[in-house]
Amino acid sequence: VFVALMRTPIPAFDREANGVIDTFSRWYAKFSLPTVSAVEDDLRRFEKETGESMGDVAASEVFSMIQEDTYEIQVGRRGKIRLMLEVGLGLLPKLLGLDWNFLFAPPGAVFITTDNPFTVVPPPGHDLDRQDYGVPTPEAITVLPLSTDACLSFCRGRGAVSGGEVDACFLNDLNYFVAANCDRFVLAGDEALLRRVVRDAGLDTRAKPSTVNSGAGGPEHPRV
Repeated sequence: VFVALMRTPIPAFDREANGVIDTFSRWYAKFSLPTVSAVEDDLRRFEKETGESMGDVAASEVFSMIQEDTYEIQVGRRGKIRLMLEVGLGLLPKLLGLDWNFLFAPPGAVFITTDNPFTVVPPPGHDLDRQDYGVPTPEAITVLPLSTDACLSFCRGRGAVSGGEVDACFLNDLNYFVAANCDRFVLAGDEALLRRVVRDAGLDTRAKPSTVNSGAGGPEHPRV
């Protein structure tokens, strides 16, 4: 459950949820209220159900707003939390069917993390411009840093669980992908590591990049 919910309580998911809700709401408004009379009936229904007068609202103006998309949709925090839980718990059975691999950093090396730590690494040679990819994509690897010395990775399989120490090169590859997936913040164990992953992931060239030090090329696709 913890791993599944790590996919949702983040700013990136918040924006995705807003976009989905906004798009669907606008489509549904046009679909369910295709005429001025339909809007008028809906206003009267609202009055009956709530007891609130809508006499000062012109159905024709509301209809124009719907057709021209000249209005804003505000999603309440309660609705976002509900969606977050539904999506996170819906992901749970899919995660349980994957192969889980607990990775441990070698001496002197550490894993980084970000404000969007649930990272899906595409399969080798995947055409990112033509094909989407996700957790269940064959040969894709999903990683989730757990601490500076431990990281969870999972991929399509039969639900096997394994673990072991990784070498420094493999760890650097994972840090690259995790950093590249960040929303606004990257957290690392020291400033030198932070600067390196920000540079390698190209974050220093993003518009208004934000990075945070937690205290103290282009890598190849990692292989598990």
